[in-house]
Amino acid sequence: MRIFIISVFLCAYALGTPFPIYYKDDKGYSTIIVKKPERIVIAGGLWPLPSAIIMLEGSAKHLVYMPKASKNVIEHTFLPTIFPEVDSVKFGDSENIEELLRLKPDLFMCHDANIKVGQ
Repeated sequence: MRIFIISVFLCAYALGTPFPIYYKDDKGYSTIIVKKPERIVIAGGLWPLPSAIIMLEGSAKHLVYMPKASKNVIEHTFLPTIFPEVDSVKFGDSENIEELLRLKPDLFMCHDANIKVGQ
């Protein structure tokens, strides 16, 4: 179910679906994404997501943080050649919420295994 929700968000994001987008998961967590995010932080557990966002958006300019695993994968693909701004995206394995909030994200995404960080 979570993969479906993420897929719907990515398609809406890429196709310019009108906002707001309402999200509710099977555990009762819900949120409203009011406008298209300009600063996206992706925390651990969603390592393929940054590549998908970069490809769908056609740019890495909205991505401000990604897991180290994502960065490692991206370095071994064609993405840095086509989207050189991907090299300026911060990365790491930090679950320090203060550090991540200092990036001033419009949208924070993490796997539900890291629910304490997401809350």
